Amino acid sequence: MIYFLIALSPFALCIFSIFILKRTATFSALLSCTFSIAIAILFPLFKFQDYLLYSAFFSSVILTSTIAIIIIPGLYFNNLLKKMGNIDKISSLIENLPLSSEKKTLILLLGILPAIESFTGFGISLLIGIPIFFRLYIPQKAFFLSMLSLNTIPWGTLAISTVVSSSLSGYSISAVGLKSAIISFLVFPIVGCVSLYVVNGVHLLRKKWYLAFTHGFVYALLLIYFNYLKLTELSGILTGIVSCLIFFAIYYNLSSKKQEIKKFFINFIKLLYPYFVLLAFIVLIRIQSINKFLHDICSIKWKSIELNPFVSPGIALTMTTIIFLLKYKKKLDHKQEWKKIKNVLLSLFLFILLARFMLEFRIIGVITEQISNIETNFLKLLILPLIGMLSGFIAGSNVGGNVLALTIQMDIGNSFNQGLLFVAGQNSAAGHIVFTSLPIIVLIITLASDYHSSSSLEIRKLENTMLKFGMKVSFLYLISFFFTIFISYIVIK
Repeated sequence: MIYFLIALSPFALCIFSIFILKRTATFSALLSCTFSIAIAILFPLFKFQDYLLYSAFFSSVILTSTIAIIIIPGLYFNNLLKKMGNIDKISSLIENLPLSSEKKTLILLLGILPAIESFTGFGISLLIGIPIFFRLYIPQKAFFLSMLSLNTIPWGTLAISTVVSSSLSGYSISAVGLKSAIISFLVFPIVGCVSLYVVNGVHLLRKKWYLAFTHGFVYALLLIYFNYLKLTELSGILTGIVSCLIFFAIYYNLSSKKQEIKKFFINFIKLLYPYFVLLAFIVLIRIQSINKFLHDICSIKWKSIELNPFVSPGIALTMTTIIFLLKYKKKLDHKQEWKKIKNVLLSLFLFILLARFMLEFRIIGVITEQISNIETNFLKLLILPLIGMLSGFIAGSNVGGNVLALTIQMDIGNSFNQGLLFVAGQNSAAGHIVFTSLPIIVLIITLASDYHSSSSLEIRKLENTMLKFGMKVSFLYLISFFFTIFISYIVIK
């Protein structure tokens, strides 16, 4: 038990540093990295060798580079659209759409933004969501809603984390996808309810709870349906699009301002053409023959980690940005952009490094070994989502969390013939907590800096506030996972 608590201590120290000491996420990650090295050296149950230190470092550099290839052109693309006036026009259109703010928010959170994230991944939907939320709401509400928009991560980037889960476990993609959708079923009504609470407190939630439930349950049922049809890789995109169309059709038929809604659609589609160009490039690089050619141009490998810059969505962002820069000849503030880039990448690198230290030094291994020794199946089911959420939070990504913990989760599940349940539970739990992981919080604050300027002291408070909000929502997710996991277990049994 003592080693279990020691193994958890780097994670606990990071949270303590942010909440109690009120330090930045970057400082807290650096502190936890140093502490991880110290306990690995001091306690023989962990494993410390110089080569493990180097391995963790190089792995972190490659993983950070994978993200940097997307974040750097993403920030430039966002700034360029702002200079072109597209973002202000899109935000203004949505602001003037003749629907109530809660309906617009629900369509964005459980429709448009998840569909975009399911196609592109890597937080690219934030490039659209953040400016819209900051136009519609005060900063704190905009930050919270931006976090909530990342609610379909297990199906993001064409369900890449679910595909990885399938690869690591041996179960089919469709089986993992369907079971993950069932386990995630209650997450989406929770997102709907929390978003209404954020928009206008308990008053709006009591008054319009049925809207949140309807949007959430329709989204959840569609996600299960498309996974059931074995369209797992496309299920996030299809769910977002169909859900959006269903509710736009309903609200259109109920509206007395049909002409204004038609006009909105026409103008909205016109303003989205830079995003259509971006999506066209992403589709192009995912054509099998082109993807293979680009993959072979440059591939950097370190152990099981691989960097392929020319098949990354970052290359699509770069090409799109260059095209519109040449067309509109806008001047961008490179100094300001690189200041933001430096801050976000340093923070991301340190959190990735912390996750790699915990993996290489067997700190994660000790945690999972202690849990796997539990003999009661009931306790194993209780701990399943906790391990998943912890791994996703530490790694700051669904894929990273699955790489950290999925194999051991499957071993625990296989001990009583529940391997698939534990694989899907890991996939869902790790994915749905990513929205409140510290790398994502830092990324959101960085992307929002064009719409909300903050001093270093304000950023510390903001990180703290966003993390507290995320933890509260994650607790609701956890309760929902307990329920759906136990129902799945009883049905299977």
